Amino acid sequence: MNNREVYLVRHGERMDFNEKKEWDSEWPKRAASLGLEQEDAPLTERGHAQARKTAELISKNVKNVYTSPFLRCVQTAEAISKSLDCELTRSADLTEWMNPEWFRQEAYDFFEKKHLTPFPPIFAPGHPKIPESWTGAMERIDTLLDSLKSQNDDFFPVCVVTHGWLVHHAVKTVNPGSMDGKIVDYADCYRISV
Repeated sequence: MNNREVYLVRHGERMDFNEKKEWDSEWPKRAASLGLEQEDAPLTERGHAQARKTAELISKNVKNVYTSPFLRCVQTAEAISKSLDCELTRSADLTEWMNPEWFRQEAYDFFEKKHLTPFPPIFAPGHPKIPESWTGAMERIDTLLDSLKSQNDDFFPVCVVTHGWLVHHAVKTVNPGSMDGKIVDYADCYRISV
């Protein structure tokens, strides 16, 4: 029987957060001056290094890397898929929590056009719903995990690159109590079995 391993990875350090890992209010101006999209911050140089380091921790026999369409996740996933010489697939259901307190309506329009429509959900059809309640986000994680559990053994091992909240709650769901008092830091990697 094959090992049904999933490597859950949070993206590397992002350009729109400061040293305290808080959103940088100067980011929109900085993004404009750099010709970058303020809604979709790339990795910092440190974030790229974190992604490469994370790739070293993951099994060489990973068959596919699935990622959130957010640029910081795609860049992290690209480093991993290149290192492991495997396919890379973007999936809308691995995206950031579409929290109405975090995003302006213009951001949702951007996400719909750039992330959600071009990269339909693979694991949780119909997700995310925009805006997304906390209950909806938790439902998305449950659906994602159920979908992974329903895959044939030859699907595994796989790597999923996504956002900290999703990694945290997926690990906590599979291994209750395992994330108590823990945060998911940049480019953290957790191995779970489904």
